[in-house]
Amino acid sequence: MSGLIGIPQSLLGCHYSRRRSCRQKCCQDDTDDDLAHDLTTISALDAYRDGDIEPIVRSLSAATLAAVEHGSELVRQSRAVRQAWADKLTGVRSDSAAHLLADGLIAHPVITVHHARDILPGRSKVHRYIDVLVMRGILIPRQDHRTRDMTWRAQDVLDLLDDYAVRVGRCSR
Repeated sequence: MSGLIGIPQSLLGCHYSRRRSCRQKCCQDDTDDDLAHDLTTISALDAYRDGDIEPIVRSLSAATLAAVEHGSELVRQSRAVRQAWADKLTGVRSDSAAHLLADGLIAHPVITVHHARDILPGRSKVHRYIDVLVMRGILIPRQDHRTRDMTWRAQDVLDLLDDYAVRVGRCSR
């Protein structure tokens, strides 16, 4: 990965992306932009080695401001998704662990029963809360036919992460 700021691919929603292959479809590098960025970075580093710190400071400052802007937008959108889920959970008791599990999905959009237990420590019967979220359209189930393991995904969050990756220029849709 080139550039000063990178995004771990695990955060890009590549697990259950609608694309055929994360590397082929989700994260194709735009070679012209990457080359221009690399040359700018190399020039800034060369200037730094020659004693001129201004280009590298400008580059880092611009990258920092862009990261803050993109991160703030991701937080706003995540909160909007969580609010939409709260609306879908109308009628579910406010003290239900389904709300806590929904909160945990923002940070862990693909879960197994073991992950749900980690999000809901001390709770038994996590399937009950998973089922509530599935019935309300928040989670989508998937069974691996080879291992028979069940996973559930919060597609709204995965879509947010895909959009974020496009915005920061790491992927193309």
